[in-house]
Amino acid sequence: MKIYLKTYGCQSNIADSEQLANLLKEHLVTTEKEADTIIINTCGVKEKTQNRIINYLKSIKNKKVYVGGCLTSMIDLTKYTNNISGIFDTNTITKVPELINQVHGIRIDKKQKCLCWWMSNFYDRLNKIYK
Repeated sequence: MKIYLKTYGCQSNIADSEQLANLLKEHLVTTEKEADTIIINTCGVKEKTQNRIINYLKSIKNKKVYVGGCLTSMIDLTKYTNNISGIFDTNTITKVPELINQVHGIRIDKKQKCLCWWMSNFYDRLNKIYK
């Protein structure tokens, strides 16, 4: 598996992405073109950045996509693309390797236990909470 990590936002997002890079270092590549999987660490503070993220999501073709960061708790990114394999939030950054393992069947870190949401259950859970 070859993973490209794309980060939008503040110093906190950059720190989270550094933590992710450390967890996934054996699988990281330096360009999107090399990757079969893209992880996007999002920011929802500025509308301009939100629009850039949405446009980027729409542009991704033929790759697995995992999306995290604060924007995932603000809007439903799946309405912009059906290419999202998993969603995580700022509190589950360290569990991303296990999320990828569950979706792809590839073991990245055997010691991790998953607290991440599966895409298939994520919005069902939100709907139950907010109904």
